[in-house]
Amino acid sequence: MKRKTEVLVGTKHSKFPDETKRDGAQCYGALGGTVDIQLMDNTSEINRYQLLKSSLKILDVRKNTVISNTIRERAHFPSNGTFRINKLNRTDSGNYSLQTFDSDGKSSDERILQLFIEGKCWEIKPLIDVNKILLW
Repeated sequence: MKRKTEVLVGTKHSKFPDETKRDGAQCYGALGGTVDIQLMDNTSEINRYQLLKSSLKILDVRKNTVISNTIRERAHFPSNGTFRINKLNRTDSGNYSLQTFDSDGKSSDERILQLFIEGKCWEIKPLIDVNKILLW
């Protein structure tokens, strides 16, 4: 029996594993950092799929060949179903839609992911050296 490919949209290292299977999943990335978006568990069984941000096509793949990747200078798409975006900026925040198509070119599934890019976390150094505090 042939196993059906599961279409996922979520982060690879989500704190909530079930989030990747739910439409409308949310994930967060740090400004200037990297996010891995797990699109699906097996790309070989999907004839065609597209990743869109709002209505802008970011990634278009047909028969496991990348036709277009509009942010290729910052994004990498290995064949394991993960889409990696490096050097995140605030404009990367938004709704991402993964659309899959059958062999006839008809839409077969769509999943939505909401990505939030947050400011960098900086190390906070104490203002007082705790080793020099004198107790009266």
